[in-house]
Amino acid sequence: LRDMTIRYALMCVQESGEYCLDYIRNRSGLLLEDVDWTDSTASSNAQSEYCHACMPLASHFAGAYSNMSGDPGLSDQLTRSHYLHRLICAEDPDGSRCFPSLARSAGLG
Repeated sequence: LRDMTIRYALMCVQESGEYCLDYIRNRSGLLLEDVDWTDSTASSNAQSEYCHACMPLASHFAGAYSNMSGDPGLSDQLTRSHYLHRLICAEDPDGSRCFPSLARSAGLG
């Protein structure tokens, strides 16, 4: 009953009009190598998805799910989304995102 209550509570968390758990799970399949970072539209889309207000919550969700019985893969999926969010959305002191420009300079695409 405890685990079920926590699961339902986590499913109700919203940011910017999105249910965060669903938002994160639906984007967890997007990998760095799937994005053409040299294409400004593809880069912007990936940044929009991974820098959404829900994504910083992925680590909290992962921690909650790791303490419950059930799907251990979900905790791993959430943890991976958290790390991708941190990588893609990290900013330099001027407020520019570091990874996209590095990836573009390196020709990743």
